[in-house]
Amino acid sequence: MEDSNKIEMMELLAKHEETIDRLYMTYAARFPEKSRFWEELAKEQNSHAAWIRMLESDVSDGYIDFDPGKYEKAAINSSIKFMEDKINEARNDDFTLVNALSIALDIEKSFIERTHFNFFGGELGMMKEVFEDLKESAGGHIDKIERELYREKFHGT
Repeated sequence: MEDSNKIEMMELLAKHEETIDRLYMTYAARFPEKSRFWEELAKEQNSHAAWIRMLESDVSDGYIDFDPGKYEKAAINSSIKFMEDKINEARNDDFTLVNALSIALDIEKSFIERTHFNFFGGELGMMKEVFEDLKESAGGHIDKIERELYREKFHGT
């Protein structure tokens, strides 16, 4: 894949992260009693987008390899559109916290969200540590959301 296509794909992945950030911030506003929970998740998504953008020059310079593998722009764009639709749905009066948590869990478990940091490579030891930290962060989101969903479904808190 040409460098310009790699950078374009990285930018799309960053936009994907920012859309999740916007969705979570919408949930924070919709459910003020859980705003801290949603704001924390949103902040992490925003940092993921920043990391992706920071790495663009390293990919262009050849220090880090980026192989988007099976990613297709259409799939990422479809995921972004899905989240934008969910941002609009959150404004409905009948939209519940369980709805929000279920949607967030589906997003965090999606192929795109779980694997996008697997497509970076290179020999920079510190960067490998960063990628591992980012992958762990994504896994931590699933755990946090599952716990919150359980509490809300079974305890209503």
